[in-house]
Amino acid sequence: MRRKGEMSLRERTAARLEEATTPALTVHKRRKPAEYFYWAVLILCAYSLIRFVSTSENLRLDLVGSYLFSQPILDGVKITLFLTTVGMLGGTVLGVLLAVMRISSSPVLRATSAAAVYASRSIPLLVQLLFWYFLASIIPKISISIPFGPEIWSADTNVLIGQIPAALIALSLFGAGYMAEIIRSGIIAIDPGQVEAAASIGMAKGMIFRRVIMPQAVRIIIPPTINQFVSILKYSGIVMFIGVGDLMYQVQAIYGQNFQQIPLLIVATIWYGVMTGVLTIAQHMMEKKLNGEPLRRRRGSSVRKEEAMG
Repeated sequence: MRRKGEMSLRERTAARLEEATTPALTVHKRRKPAEYFYWAVLILCAYSLIRFVSTSENLRLDLVGSYLFSQPILDGVKITLFLTTVGMLGGTVLGVLLAVMRISSSPVLRATSAAAVYASRSIPLLVQLLFWYFLASIIPKISISIPFGPEIWSADTNVLIGQIPAALIALSLFGAGYMAEIIRSGIIAIDPGQVEAAASIGMAKGMIFRRVIMPQAVRIIIPPTINQFVSILKYSGIVMFIGVGDLMYQVQAIYGQNFQQIPLLIVATIWYGVMTGVLTIAQHMMEKKLNGEPLRRRRGSSVRKEEAMG
């Protein structure tokens, strides 16, 4: 016997069919009067910028087009990408190590990690870069030897730590402190009850870290990690001070000859914008994938019309 208010199977089937055949209604948000003012200001600013760029002869847009894909600029872009990628990779590896040390139960490891993070974040990148580049002035030779025994291996510091190795070491150490805090914040955001539950079923600490903590922490870590990647990309331009031929070095070398600073700086801006845009798109796609959302959505958000309420 049916209870009062309960729908029969036939009624439920009919309701589902009616819902499936009901046309979708597109929901349009009502625009506020202030939005029209914002649009007007935006259009006015865009028009002024486009007019200035298209009419100003001092910008020399012809030079921008001719140098945008020139071989020196492309070589600089390659070196910039190499420094950014390797520096970020080194900083991430060191950051993971420092983050694990920071949350360990050993006070010695925690203190060591805290000191390393403080040094990494407090010393400016330029100071670190110059320190490693001029390391040979205080340590002419780097060697490995057995304590109180013979020397096993040695190399001249100038040969071992040249321009690019010094840049990679500085970028890696500079990013390690920030990545350690990013990774640590992602790890401590996980509910401790999940760790306790995993330990109660006999999972080892290493397995808990790999199977329980990191898969969830990655969702929190990715956005600030991409931001740090972009920061390292922009900070890498400072390596021109030690003669590394990155994008900014090539731009400076060219405008040092033709004295066209602004067109060449526009070229650098375009390339940095393109590389940052690619990283932003990658971040968006990774977040979508980790959250289980489709990478593409159907155009036009729509909702089904609901039946009689109440």
